[in-house]
Amino acid sequence: MAEEHGYEDIVTMIRDVDEKLKLAACKNITISEENESLFNAIDEGRDADVLAILDQNPDVLDACQKNAGSVIFTAASRGRYALVQELLNREADVTHLTPNGASPLDGAIQNWRRKSPPDNHGLEVDVV
Repeated sequence: MAEEHGYEDIVTMIRDVDEKLKLAACKNITISEENESLFNAIDEGRDADVLAILDQNPDVLDACQKNAGSVIFTAASRGRYALVQELLNREADVTHLTPNGASPLDGAIQNWRRKSPPDNHGLEVDVV
C-alpha cells in the first residue's frame, strides 16, 4: 500500500525492519543438553570445554540461548576474546542479532564498557 502511494521512505523502513528480523532469526534455538552445556561453559570461562562440545556437535556453533544471543555474541559479551577468535575461525555467524538487535560486536563493546568505565573528574572550573 505504501509502495502504491509512492511512500518510498516508509517502504525502505519496513524493508530495513524485515531484514533486521531475518538477521535476528536464530538457526539453532533448540533447547538441548548440548546447548545448555555450551553456554554454561562460555559463562564459566571453560574455553576448552566449549571447543570440545563444538568438536562433538558442530551444529551448535550458531546455537542461541532461548532469549539471548548466539554463541559468538555470548562469548564476546563475556570478554572471552580468544574463544571469539576460535569461533570466527570456525565461521560462526556474526550477522545474527539478539532479540534486542545487538550484534556480537555490540556484545564486545558492552563488555569493554563494563570493564572500562569513563574517568569521572567531577566538575572542572577555570577561574579567570
